[in-house]
Amino acid sequence: MNDILLLLRTLTRGEIIAIIQQFGIPVTGFTARLDRAPIKLLISSLKSELENGLLKRKRKRGKKFTEPQEVYEYLAYRYLQNDNEIVLEEIVEKVQVEEYYSRAAVLAILYLHFKELLEEKRSKIEDNIEQDEFILKGIVEELSLEEKMGRYQDKLLESERNEQDLKALELMIIEELGEEEYLEIKEKVNQGDETLYRMLRETRNFGDYVLFVPFLLENRRYTQKDYASLLVAVLLEYSKRTQSSKERNQKALEYADRELERLKMVLKEKNDKHSKLLQENDKLQTEYNELHHELQTYKRECENHQSFVEQATQQIVEINMLTNYIKQVLEKEQIIIVTNEIYFHNNLLFENRVIDLDTFNSEIKSKISRFLEGKVIFITRVSYQSTEKWIKHSSYLKAKGIPYCELSGYEIEEYLEQIFEFLYTRERYTL
Repeated sequence: MNDILLLLRTLTRGEIIAIIQQFGIPVTGFTARLDRAPIKLLISSLKSELENGLLKRKRKRGKKFTEPQEVYEYLAYRYLQNDNEIVLEEIVEKVQVEEYYSRAAVLAILYLHFKELLEEKRSKIEDNIEQDEFILKGIVEELSLEEKMGRYQDKLLESERNEQDLKALELMIIEELGEEEYLEIKEKVNQGDETLYRMLRETRNFGDYVLFVPFLLENRRYTQKDYASLLVAVLLEYSKRTQSSKERNQKALEYADRELERLKMVLKEKNDKHSKLLQENDKLQTEYNELHHELQTYKRECENHQSFVEQATQQIVEINMLTNYIKQVLEKEQIIIVTNEIYFHNNLLFENRVIDLDTFNSEIKSKISRFLEGKVIFITRVSYQSTEKWIKHSSYLKAKGIPYCELSGYEIEEYLEQIFEFLYTRERYTL
C-alpha cells in the first residue's frame, strides 16, 4: 500500500471534504456543494490530485497540484501547533486519551516527525488500519483501562464547564425542593464526609445527586480527585435532565442571565473604583463579550430544540461510556440500518444491524421473508445517488406500507443522534 492509499484509508468523509476545501481541489459537478458529493467521487478526486502532486505536475494555468506532504502538514497542524518539542511518548498518550485525534492525524504525525518508525512498522500499521484497530496497536505500549480512566479523570476535573453545570443543576433542585429544604441539606452534607455517607444510607424521597451537588460546590470539591466519582454521577444526572426536559434547560439560561448581570455590575464597579487599570477593564470586557455570545448561542440552540440534547450527548461520549449502551439499544429496539456507506458495514458498533440497499430491496420484495418483521428501519439518504431515486424509492416503501425513518447527513454521530431522537420521541408518545 503506497503513501497515498494509506492516507486515503484513514480519512473520514469530513476530513476529505476539509482537505478538498483547504487546497481548492476540484470535484466534478460538486465543487460548490461538496456535502452532496458521493464518497467515492470525493476519494477519487483527492487521489488523482495527490498522485499528480507526487509527480510535481502543474495545471494548465501553472498552478501546481497538491502534494501528499502538504496534506500531512495540514492534518497534523491543529494537534501540534502548540508543541515546542514533539515527544513520541506524549503523542502516544494523547491519541489514546483524547478522542479528537483521528487516525489520519496520527498517521500524519508519524509521517512528519517519526518517519523511521512509520517505515519500520509500516506493515503492522497497514494491518491495524485494515482491521479498524488502534493505529499503533502492537507498536507502542498501550495504556491500560485504569490508566486511561485516570487520564480521563484528570481531564474531567479540569473542565471549565463543571461549575456552570453544577450550579444549573443546583437551581433545578431548589425549584423542586424549595430553597429552605435545600439549604438545610446543604448545611448537613457539608459537616464532613461521614455525615454525607450517613445521609446516603437514610431513607428519603430524592436521589443521591441532591446530596452530591451542594457537597461538591462547597470549597470547589468538584476539582478534587477524591470526589471524581461523585462528579461523574452528578454530571450524568445533569445530562439526563437536559436531554429530557426543555423547561429545565431554561434554568441554565436563567443562571447565565444572572451571571451576565453580575458581570455587568462587576465591570461597573471596576470602572468606578479603578479607572486607571485599563488592562483589567479590558479583561472583564472580554469575559462579558464571551459570556454574552454564549448566552445568545444557547438561546438560538434552545429554539431549535437541539442544544442541550447535543451537549448532553457530547458529554456522555467524553465520559467514554456510550459505546456499550448504543449496542444494547440497537439490539433491544431491533434496529436495522439500510445503507451503502462502507464505514457503516466496517464499524463493529453496527455489527448485524446493517444491510445494503440491494439486500433490503430483495427482502421487501420476497413474499416469504420475515427478516424485517418487528424491526425498526432507518435508511441513510446519502446512499441514493440522486434526489429523484430517493423520492421514487420512498414512495414505493410508503405504497407497500413499510414504515421507515430517513437518516440525513454524512457522519455516524449525526445518524446516532437522529436514531436516539426518534426512539426518545416514540417512547415519549407511547407513555
